[in-house]
Amino acid sequence: MLQAFWQSGQPLGPDEIIMINRIVADFRRERKLEADSEEALRAAAELLKWFRTGVTQSGKLRELLYSLTPPQPPTK
Repeated sequence: MLQAFWQSGQPLGPDEIIMINRIVADFRRERKLEADSEEALRAAAELLKWFRTGVTQSGKLRELLYSLTPPQPPTK
């Protein structure tokens, strides 16, 4: 999934790919999203955008992602 969004700039190293994949996987699991859902793909794209602009710390990336997409209340 990540390669589809990474169009230019420095190549991601293995550690960066693992970190971003982990953040997206956690996000998907918490939100109960399929890997190819629009929200999961948007999350991956946002993470890569922030990473390219210099946000490289896992905690900060998570904070940005979760502030962008607050959880929805459960439906009954």
